[in-house]
Amino acid sequence: MPLLSVHKVTPLEPGCPWAEWTRPNIKWCEENLCSYITTPANTWSNLSYIVFGIWMIYDASKRKSQGGKKEGSRTLTTIGFASIMVGVTSLIYHASYTAQGQFLDFVGMYMFAVIPVILNLRRLRFLTKKTENIAGFVIVLLLSAFTALVQLKIIFPEGFPIQNLVAIMVAVTAIQEIVLWKRGAIANRGLFLKSLLFIGAGFACSISDATGIWCDPHNHYVQGHAAWHILGGVSLQFLYLFYAQFDLEKDPVLPIAKTV
Repeated sequence: MPLLSVHKVTPLEPGCPWAEWTRPNIKWCEENLCSYITTPANTWSNLSYIVFGIWMIYDASKRKSQGGKKEGSRTLTTIGFASIMVGVTSLIYHASYTAQGQFLDFVGMYMFAVIPVILNLRRLRFLTKKTENIAGFVIVLLLSAFTALVQLKIIFPEGFPIQNLVAIMVAVTAIQEIVLWKRGAIANRGLFLKSLLFIGAGFACSISDATGIWCDPHNHYVQGHAAWHILGGVSLQFLYLFYAQFDLEKDPVLPIAKTV
């Protein structure tokens, strides 16, 4: 099953860092350099996830200190750490241009993408605070195992677009929110829509990179896939703010009552 990319996965020059490692299943537009950082634009753009993740953790600590109430701060802190993991694992992948780094990148994305799915299952009352961690761990473990089996060609030896799994998780989150809206669940969905808008814009940039519509291989400052990272970081920040409106430490999950 071919991936939607016009760029051929090519080996690195012999003697270069990472040259002996296994190559990933997709090549983005940016030309690979003979360096420990093979694609600078696609590497450093991941700082977006890290910077926003640090801000999330800081914001969660402030929310915890206001009036001495936790107000879901532990879960919000977890969201911040997950954003940092997305940035770190993706940075390693794009710096190294290796299948091993790509595996870490997928795991990092699974770790973040599972959070809204699990929190929405709590809002739908299919899970509780006590069961959310084990459910999230099992989902990430299964997705990671599936990814490893695909990369090792134990299953789908002709290839499988693993990137689609993350897109499916985003779609599941959107469908969950539609169900909650239909059921009359109260929420400020403007933040959720902004998150979808930015992730959609980022996805469009990434697709334009993969298809060659936006492609200058020698530009190591701005790339379509790098724009995906930056816009993705903004999207995760809006998603964080969306879930910050709920008391995530109690069941059922309801919006935090505002005091006058």
